[in-house]
Amino acid sequence: MARTGRTFSESWHRVANLKVSLRPTVRVHRQFFRGERWYVLHDPFNNQFFRLRPEVHDFVIRLGPEQTVEQVWEDCLNRHPDEAPGQEDVIQLLTQLYYANLLYFEMPPDSAKLFERYKKRRQREIQSRLLSIMFARFPLLDPEIFLKRIMPLIKLLVSPFGAIVWLAVVIAAGKVVVDHFDAAFDQFQGVLAPENLFLLYLGLVVIKTLHEFGHALVCKRYGGEVHTMGVMLLVFTPLPYMDATSSWSFKSRWHRALVGAAGMITELFVAAVAVAQREEAMAMVRKARQMEKADLEPLFKRLETVETKLKDLLAQKESLTVKARESGRWVAPKITELAGSWLPRGTTIGEIVNHGDFRFSAVVSQEEASELFAGHIERAEVRLYGQSGNNLDVKDYQIIPFQHEKLPSAALGWLGGGEVPISTKDQTGRQAAEPFFQIYANVIPGADVVLLHGRSGKLRFTLDSKPLVFQWGRMFLQLLQRRYQI
Repeated sequence: MARTGRTFSESWHRVANLKVSLRPTVRVHRQFFRGERWYVLHDPFNNQFFRLRPEVHDFVIRLGPEQTVEQVWEDCLNRHPDEAPGQEDVIQLLTQLYYANLLYFEMPPDSAKLFERYKKRRQREIQSRLLSIMFARFPLLDPEIFLKRIMPLIKLLVSPFGAIVWLAVVIAAGKVVVDHFDAAFDQFQGVLAPENLFLLYLGLVVIKTLHEFGHALVCKRYGGEVHTMGVMLLVFTPLPYMDATSSWSFKSRWHRALVGAAGMITELFVAAVAVAQREEAMAMVRKARQMEKADLEPLFKRLETVETKLKDLLAQKESLTVKARESGRWVAPKITELAGSWLPRGTTIGEIVNHGDFRFSAVVSQEEASELFAGHIERAEVRLYGQSGNNLDVKDYQIIPFQHEKLPSAALGWLGGGEVPISTKDQTGRQAAEPFFQIYANVIPGADVVLLHGRSGKLRFTLDSKPLVFQWGRMFLQLLQRRYQI
């Protein structure tokens, strides 16, 4: 929860005398994320998670039916005057916990409201599922009971012994691939042949099923619960999926990372086993070359089957590599938070930043745009905030000849500290109150100016000189048109 910095709030009277507490089913887990300590609230009843900072957690755990919200807040303020959340922060926190069904009110209607909020949340999930039909998910079963029954096997697989077996098989398979690299490369060339597409899809379904079971086994091994497995339509292609969100509450980040990597680890092991089977079949072929030709037919059929399976697995492994279409540096600030997540096709996970070219994007009002379209532009230059004393020349620019309503960056609007009025109904800070024109200018780098993507400034045009009477007349006509639509 982000702090607003406001100690007092005009809406405090609405919650000051309430007596609330966390629901009895809520579990609290401590974890370290990026070197900082956090507390995760988890309710197994509705599978909701909520992450808190230590100072906010200190406030939440003191909530109870014996004290009002105001008494708890004053107690925290006396204990930690510099770190305690403000009244506005407390109101926002209680609102979020309420809609997440994590708070208990000592009121009879609260249970009914709990199920009412749960019903609304389910309706929103169903509506979202129908709107995203290209990536729809259909839960089919709850594997939790099955996972509990095979818990001894899970402990054996996810253990140092299992890691040693996995490592030995993968190393052995890697050696086989290196020793027969040319043959493996030649076989890989035909994996996408039309006659192999159906088998390739079947292999994809099998490997993805094992992939999802890999996530489920590791999640269960470290105390998580897996209650959902089903089929997801990935662009109308049915593939299995599972829900391992309970791993978010693990204290160890290594356990969370292992849950995210379990699918890939499973796929590598299956590929290694397939390579080992192929090598075994090849050894049997070499041994059988001294036998009669009739005895070799079953072996060749088995070899062909293993080779087809290997082609499918190698093709799936190759398709997991993400490649950029343009050169540059890949920037993904939130990539660690997406580890282990299933992302729909087209989801933005990062950006390719080109440090060679810099384009300055500016907005201009309708009144000022008329001057640019009507007058002769003699010169254009850019001044960046923080280095306004140094001008950057513009080698070329482009004025988009139609109106826009959404700002290219929230930093240009009032919410981001800019000068452009924005709509009061827009929460993103990018919807302008009035239409505007957009200008793109290619900047010539200067020796004394540091160019970084994301810096802001102003684009200045020098127009040919005109008499003041002409300029005043134009401004008066624009005022009449804007005020009276003349």
